[in-house]
Amino acid sequence: MIDQSVKGFITRLFSASQVAIQYALLILSIAKQNIYLLYLTIWTILKSFILFYPKQLMKGSSLGKRPKLAYDCDMFGSGGKPWTGGLISGHMTIILMLSTVLVLNMNEIGKMNESIIPGLLIVITTTGLARYYSNCHSSIQIAFGSIAGLLLGLVVYMVEKPLENLERFKKDKENIYSYFS
Repeated sequence: MIDQSVKGFITRLFSASQVAIQYALLILSIAKQNIYLLYLTIWTILKSFILFYPKQLMKGSSLGKRPKLAYDCDMFGSGGKPWTGGLISGHMTIILMLSTVLVLNMNEIGKMNESIIPGLLIVITTTGLARYYSNCHSSIQIAFGSIAGLLLGLVVYMVEKPLENLERFKKDKENIYSYFS
């Protein structure tokens, strides 16, 4: 049996992927003055607003209730009992949203590098397992978060298409995806 302090450290480490990615996007969008990264950062923030009401509506339902031992489950790991429902996992929504956007864009430009798939699968799997083993979400809440992330990723991808008519947006986007090819 794993010591609870070790288990807590591991689950918090892998649960931190959402916040780490958000901060990385924000810092890089400012440091590189990249409009496309700012666009993705805005979507990671909008995700919280988009999921707020569905989480509140489902909070009292059997699907929306968090596991009994849920503690320290918010985005920032600030401690305490969660005040929002567990359906839909926001961590999984962010990870799948950004992964979907990445894969769709790489496929579209014909530079899909299959070697990124294992890395994405590791991040997706470890985040899901961390949310489950930290008692923050049930498996169905994680699955709903993953589905929401896929759907939101499609929306982000479709919304960026008209923005590609802006020269700066298109150039910044191409710059970002050149790192993945």
